[in-house]
Amino acid sequence: MRPIGVVIGGMGPLASAEFVQSVYEANIPLTKEQSAPRLVLVSDPILEDRTSIIQQGNDNIFIKSLVDKFEMTNHIANFYVLTCVTAHYFFDKLPSKYQKITINLLEVALDSIKLTKEPVLLLSTKGTYDTHLFNHPMIVYPTIKHQEQIHSYIYNLKQVGSNTEIMEEFFEFIQEISKQYPIGGWLCGCTELHMLSKYIFKYYAKLNLNIIDPLWVIAKYWCDYENKYSIEKTERMA
Repeated sequence: MRPIGVVIGGMGPLASAEFVQSVYEANIPLTKEQSAPRLVLVSDPILEDRTSIIQQGNDNIFIKSLVDKFEMTNHIANFYVLTCVTAHYFFDKLPSKYQKITINLLEVALDSIKLTKEPVLLLSTKGTYDTHLFNHPMIVYPTIKHQEQIHSYIYNLKQVGSNTEIMEEFFEFIQEISKQYPIGGWLCGCTELHMLSKYIFKYYAKLNLNIIDPLWVIAKYWCDYENKYSIEKTERMA
């Protein structure tokens, strides 16, 4: 029986739901649906805005609420995916038992960056930007002005999801500002950007753009993560 992956989502709900769909799209069983990935989505939008929590410096309540989401599925989970990139600011404050079995989006992104030959532009929320969650010489941070605009586009996606008009406008904006940086691609440093990267891959595949999307990497290699964490769980229980 396949291991169970638990997706801690709801931050935002449209993006985490899109990620679950990506997992199944990337792992369509060749035989029957019973062979598809086993996962549980915990989508609780009541969790406070991560950027606001960081700015206020009052994270105890948020961390407790986040840990509650892990606790409620601890009895079935082989591993976890915390879909919110900004929430990884609090990753080290999670109980160690959950850190060990949670796929770290920052590490997934950095592993992908090590394979790229040109710097990439960070696209993220203000919370991720201000705390420098991504620290690598191949990652270029946008100007404050551009960051404010990126943040605004991301929060539009939170509200409307995969809206064609917003996607096109955001994509055009990224292409335009990219001309001002010594880069060869982009890093999706926010969950909502998974929706944008899928849109671009679908409608602009011929452009062969270098887009690093850690959520798409996880979806694509879901079976590898299943194998890794099922083995680790067996070792923990031994």
